[in-house]
Amino acid sequence: MIGFSIKILFTPGHTWGSVSILMNDVLFTGDTLLKGKIGRVDLPGGDVQALNESLKIISKLPRGINIYPGHGKSSTIGNELKFNHSFIQSLE
Repeated sequence: MIGFSIKILFTPGHTWGSVSILMNDVLFTGDTLLKGKIGRVDLPGGDVQALNESLKIISKLPRGINIYPGHGKSSTIGNELKFNHSFIQSLE
């Protein structure tokens, strides 16, 4: 039997109700964190402060976790912490 865990992370910012889903070493980030960019906050329900707090939560997860955003290609938290300037800036 193969086991796995699922954890729901409340990650508002792109929208008020945004969540990310962590399953073992995979994080489905929706529109919160994407490869090379972060979620938009200029649409109704967007909140830059909430998004920054959500990105801080994600940044504390292990760097080897694979991220699968709602749009575009997959990445890892480590690669995004190294190459995603918007993500890095949001943590300052």
